[in-house]
Amino acid sequence: MPSGQGVTVGPDSVAISPDDSLLAAGYSDGSVRIFGLQCRCLLKTLHADNRAISGMAFAPGGRMLITSSVDNDLRLCPVGAWTDPVTITAGLQPLFALAVSQAGDMVATDDGTAIRLWSTDPAQVAGRICSTLGGPLPPPDWQRYDLTEIPYSPI
Repeated sequence: MPSGQGVTVGPDSVAISPDDSLLAAGYSDGSVRIFGLQCRCLLKTLHADNRAISGMAFAPGGRMLITSSVDNDLRLCPVGAWTDPVTITAGLQPLFALAVSQAGDMVATDDGTAIRLWSTDPAQVAGRICSTLGGPLPPPDWQRYDLTEIPYSPI
């Protein structure tokens, strides 16, 4: 993107949305900048992480931007709303790359020692979140994390 957009150092990772309307660029300061490809302008800066963004991809359909970082986190951010991302700590090693399956139901990450597969199936993600929390998510968080494909149940 043009250097006049506040970008002083090149990105470490980039991704283009499936509809070719957005370019996401991840930087060493942990920020993700979202550019409009038609206007060639900066639309939003997300402070997605504390350390360098090492990989990123849009999920098929373009509803989710997924990033990996050298602080061993995987983050899922709803496109458009650009709310705080869901953070998944992926282990003890920094993540160096990620890829999303064509169907969008799997994310693969590489930490330099192993490749890990992560499900993006909303039911599996909801189950994992609830088991990690030790109980159900409140209804606002259910919507915030875009789990609306699954009927909300407090049980």
